[in-house]
Amino acid sequence: MIESLIQSAEARGYRIRWHRGGPKAAWLPHRSTITLRVGMDDTTTLCSLAHELGHAHYGDPPGHHGAHEIRADRFAARLLVSPT
Repeated sequence: MIESLIQSAEARGYRIRWHRGGPKAAWLPHRSTITLRVGMDDTTTLCSLAHELGHAHYGDPPGHHGAHEIRADRFAARLLVSPT
């Protein structure tokens, strides 16, 4: 599922990059890039990517803003959890 989500992100024009240390993931709007930390387990990687895709989808600025975080979490839930 991670690969399909990465392909979907890239099809939308977002670049996916990997980093060591630091945050689990980040949305870098000035680069249209989502970075993911190397070495996370698959579930954490998938959830982090889906969350950052929410920030990308809504064009959120960098940083942690309460309303943006909630909205990105809801976006990720819609991507990852079946309504049934």
